[in-house]
Amino acid sequence: MKKTLTQILALFCIELIILLPVYIVDALTVSSVNVQDITANSAKISWTTDENSNSVVYYGAGNALDKVKKENTLLKDHSVSLGQLTPNNGYSFIAGSCIGSDCVNSTKESFNTVTSQTASGGTQLKLDIEIPDFISKRAIDIIGTTEPFSDVKLFVNNLNTPERFLDSSRVQDGKFKFLNVILQKENVIKITAKDPAGNENEKTFRVSVDTDDPEVVLDRFPNVTTKRNISIVGTVNEQVNIDVFLIKDAGFIIPKRVTGLEATVASNSVKLEWDEIETSSFSHYIVYRDDVPIAITESQSYNTYTDLLVNSGSTYTYRVSAVSILGREGSKSSPVTAAIPSGGKKDIPVPGPVDVSPPARNPVLRINTSGSFSGGIDLGKDGTYALIIEVADRADNKVVFQHLIVKDTMPPPLKITRPRRGASIYENYANQVDIEGITEPNAEVHLFVQRIPIPPGYINKSFDISGLPNNIMNLPETKLRADCKLDIGGKAFCPTGADFSTIADNQGNFFFDGIDLTSIFSGAISVRQESLIEFGRTDVLRDPELRGSMRSTLVFIATDKSGLRNAEKVEYNIVNCWSGNQTWDIIPLTGLQSPSLISTERLAEGTEEIQFAFDYNYIGRGENGFIDDVSISKACQGTEFLDEARFNTSCEILPPGAQSVVNQDGTKSHTTIKLNRLPNMDKWLADDWDNFFSNLGTRLGTEITFPLKVRIRYKHNIDGRTVTETQTICQEVSYFVDNSRIDLRNLHIDWLLYDFVGFLDNAVKALNKVNEQVKRVLEFVVIGCASSFLMRLGIQVIRRMTTFLAEKKFTVLDKVTGIIGFEFSSSDEDDTN
Repeated sequence: MKKTLTQILALFCIELIILLPVYIVDALTVSSVNVQDITANSAKISWTTDENSNSVVYYGAGNALDKVKKENTLLKDHSVSLGQLTPNNGYSFIAGSCIGSDCVNSTKESFNTVTSQTASGGTQLKLDIEIPDFISKRAIDIIGTTEPFSDVKLFVNNLNTPERFLDSSRVQDGKFKFLNVILQKENVIKITAKDPAGNENEKTFRVSVDTDDPEVVLDRFPNVTTKRNISIVGTVNEQVNIDVFLIKDAGFIIPKRVTGLEATVASNSVKLEWDEIETSSFSHYIVYRDDVPIAITESQSYNTYTDLLVNSGSTYTYRVSAVSILGREGSKSSPVTAAIPSGGKKDIPVPGPVDVSPPARNPVLRINTSGSFSGGIDLGKDGTYALIIEVADRADNKVVFQHLIVKDTMPPPLKITRPRRGASIYENYANQVDIEGITEPNAEVHLFVQRIPIPPGYINKSFDISGLPNNIMNLPETKLRADCKLDIGGKAFCPTGADFSTIADNQGNFFFDGIDLTSIFSGAISVRQESLIEFGRTDVLRDPELRGSMRSTLVFIATDKSGLRNAEKVEYNIVNCWSGNQTWDIIPLTGLQSPSLISTERLAEGTEEIQFAFDYNYIGRGENGFIDDVSISKACQGTEFLDEARFNTSCEILPPGAQSVVNQDGTKSHTTIKLNRLPNMDKWLADDWDNFFSNLGTRLGTEITFPLKVRIRYKHNIDGRTVTETQTICQEVSYFVDNSRIDLRNLHIDWLLYDFVGFLDNAVKALNKVNEQVKRVLEFVVIGCASSFLMRLGIQVIRRMTTFLAEKKFTVLDKVTGIIGFEFSSSDEDDTN
């Protein structure tokens, strides 16, 4: 018995411990239960609770509670409307609310519906009107219906004196309007109606004015995340509904402007076409005619519309816009005008405007709250998401938050595209190598030359990139950047800092310019340079170019925006271009180079050649250095050794070798090389020429560089005897290229091709007409000239005859006069004597 009592007491204590927290928690309370707006067929039950909770009313005729109406919106102020009630009948109800499993009910109460007959014995007057409990404006338009020819009164806050009155003459069709009714912050609105038979009805509404947007504070969202879920956490200062929308791979939230709108006009139709909008958040296009929406096309690729409701002789202006799935409409396109030709139908009706309201879209999360709130959403697969949060209060004042989130759970890709992996590079070019690669857009890329990022306490000279330790892959980004430098003489020691750092562009391309692959120490423990023979490279034995070459190792580490990392190790062969004793120093004589510009026309013909000269400076250990012979070959076989884009063209057009002429002093050489012809260069199109010039060099595509291997055979005196030796060294010569090519096909102008022939025909016809007139004029000119000549000839003859006769006349007279005068003189003398 004693044992049984002990067990009962133990069970009681355990139950008390379990249930004690439940009993000490403040229970939900219900207060201010009220019945409002009782009619013959309806009533509204209202009450308040001290916490946000749902709303439940159990009701029934008489004492029964066999019906229930439930609303799940969490509120403190509850209101449930009951309908389909019987006139002049008694009803019982209980109001209740729940928060989870915590529920509370009011006491049982009752009410009576009104009779369908008025006190005077008439039928209750119809009065249909809806007014919201909350509005966001200081003025409201009240629109409703009642019986025709009724008197309608509006009461605002003063329920004894109507603010406005509409008599029966203004309610002939039963419709009434009270426009621009000015309200206070809290309002009681009553509307009464009375028909000619004396039947009456009235309705009362409580309206709150809220013109302020809700004040919302949201916790910060990440731009990039590796997590599956995103938390929505924040606070708000009033009762609101929060809708959360999530769009994957959203190209835009507000669509871009529609472009390329064109119109094709027929007798009674206009066909519109425009460029397709490319985005996953597309909903539909809206077609406007004279700024009135006349059509909606819902397919993203259905970017055409034919307007068949056009009248002959009319002119219309069209524009098109795009709408996103959240109802955001982008800017309208540029307008296009269509003039309909005459001769067709003119009685076609004008199309009515279409409904362009945004389509309904279900949110991924909906929260009803008046204080702090939190919720979570699932992002799903990797990608870019548009997160839209709409917060609307009871007056529909709305605040919208938009944020782009990238979910990325995969490390960034990392690939070196140039120089290619395992490429052999001449040593004289290996100290200025341009490296290109591709990774995730905007990722940070770090380059380590001949070493790995060694954190403190980790030492390993040989490594496999796939086996990089976690304490390297998990280093903070600041410890990997190149600005984390090694200061040997100072206090700072940063062995993990990269030699070079950069950020990839929006397409994921990254570049490192002028990297020295021959570096053997760059701020951390170096990877030992080893001969290629040690790595079992049998090609070294076959190819003398590779003998004595070294291997250079580069380590790349890329970190994307989500903090994920990837690493890549790339190795290159550093090939020695020098051989023999370096007795001679080569100096290019650029002033003796020709031609001044390499001609693309001669390259296309295969007739272009280059000439250059070298000056040799003896720096050997002997004396009396003298060069016997100089032979030159190209320092590339395709791009096998150099693997640089700027040598692609020069290595292709450079022949294998050339012999040089050495001057008598044995200190200078002159070389002429006929360049190879590029296949089909004379048939290149514009893109071919653009690619050609872009691959030439670094000076805006106007320079081409030829890599050369110079082999010198020379003599010099050492210790009193003459020694013949050879030396090999690499050198390059550069030329400017004439890129001022003009493609006459690009100069064709449409009016020259199509209209100028007509102009020539008209000019020929005009010239033919002028030629006929000129012939007629010439005939008159010839006749005139001949007549003028004959007249002038006759006149000349007459004038000459007249002159001749006149001269002869005076000559005769002179002679006669002389004779007569002589006789008279003789007579006079005789008389005198």
